[in-house]
Parts: sequence; C-alpha cells; structure tokens
Amino acid sequence: MSRVPLAVLVGATLFYLVACGGSSPTQPPVPTPSAGPVPQPSPSPAPSPSATPGAATCPFAPGPVTRLAISPRALATNGSSAPMRTRLVGPGEELLCLDSKKSHRLDFNLNQRNAFGQESCWEGFPSYRIRGDTEKMVTSTGPIDDNGFIFRVRVEPNENVASFGVEAELDGIFSHPWLSGGPYPREPLRVITLPGDELESFCPCVYIGNGGYAPGSCTR
Repeated sequence: MSRVPLAVLVGATLFYLVACGGSSPTQPPVPTPSAGPVPQPSPSPAPSPSATPGAATCPFAPGPVTRLAISPRALATNGSSAPMRTRLVGPGEELLCLDSKKSHRLDFNLNQRNAFGQESCWEGFPSYRIRGDTEKMVTSTGPIDDNGFIFRVRVEPNENVASFGVEAELDGIFSHPWLSGGPYPREPLRVITLPGDELESFCPCVYIGNGGYAPGSCTR
C-alpha cells in the first residue's frame, strides 16, 4: 500500500457546443391579378421565428464564459449510491474522499458563468483532464450527456491511499473546484482515497450538490 500527498491533477477530453440564434420568417408571395372579378384574398399569418425549422436558441444569458466550475454530482460505490464525503481543509481548500478498498463510479457536473455571474451560453467543447494519478486508480473516463457537461470517472483504488485531481476547460477558461464563485482558487478538484474505517471521521462533510451539504454534517 502506498501513500501519496493529497494535492494532484487531471487528463481526458470531451465535448459540446451551443449556438444562439434565430431566423427571420419570409412573407408569402403577393398573388398575381387575373382577368375578371378578383376575389379578395384571405389574410394568412406570417410564420413565427420559433416555427422555422433549424432555428437555434440558447436558453442562458449571453456569454462569453468567464468562470467555470466543476463539482461532484453523484457517487456509486460497489454499485450502490453512496454519500459524497469531503474534508474541509481550510477556506478554499476541500477534498472529496473515497474508500480505498472499494470500486467507485463518480460523476462530475460542469457549470459556466459570464462576467455578471449568470449561467451563460458557450461556444466550444468542454475538455477534461485527470491530474496526478500516480497509482493509476482512474480506469476510465467520459461524458454521459449530450452536452458533455456531465463527466464520469471510474476509480479502482486497490487499497492504495493516494489521490488524483480532475479539471475542466471550456472556451479557454479553466475550472475552479466546487463552486462557480467563492474563495476556491483556480485548481483541479482533488480526490483522495483512504481506509473505510477512517472515512467518516476524516471526511465528515456530506456534499449533496449545488453547493449544499447535509445539515449538521460539518461546520463550515
């Protein structure tokens, strides 16, 4: 069993693009007059832009992306849903903790914001990297949604007490861990493995997503 420092970082690539736009409806042709009585044409409504095939829209605020965050979304351990335990080391420094004797499927969520702190439109494809996985615990990675904004990592610690990091990049912006705002510095989200009998005491916080924690699980 080897023991590795808790800091680390990330490699892997993935994808997606959202385009904001629309198109203008074309008016129906004006009927050509013919000889004899001219019937009064019935007015026909112009088609709305939303009905135009292929019109693309973006449901978010305008970009560009100026801040990006990657955070844990869900954890399955040995095939069953498990709490996402974390250790708050200090302000702006937090670790996600896994049992070193079990297999894990860990999903991450990506969130992008513009300069006004609004969830915004983006242009390119998200990419991801695994950093500092010296024990080769990460066995596979890949996106699991159409946008490439949900990233899945499979981890086989094989009883190693070690660590690795996960980071993302979108439109030239690298990710902050955990939150789109706040005190977290621009660095990979760090994951550590440790024996299961130490997991609850060493990592008392239970992350429930969207920047929230289970009530009473830790003092922040």
